[in-house]
Amino acid sequence: MGAGKTAEVRRANYHYMADAMRMLEWDLHSTVLSRMRIPEEWHQIALERGRCAKTRVTLRLDADVVKFFRSMGPD
Repeated sequence: MGAGKTAEVRRANYHYMADAMRMLEWDLHSTVLSRMRIPEEWHQIALERGRCAKTRVTLRLDADVVKFFRSMGPD
């Protein structure tokens, strides 16, 4: 893959992820607005930020989603 094509793919990936983040932000705001409060767990998470142990989870994703993330490289 040439340098121009690589830059194009990265640009497309960036825009895809930016859209996904906007949708996530909308979902979070909608939850807060529909309940008219911030869930208590969010306050706990904010207080513990960086001090929590990591938890291993199993997550099943569509093959194309995995391929997308792997195409972004190891970073």
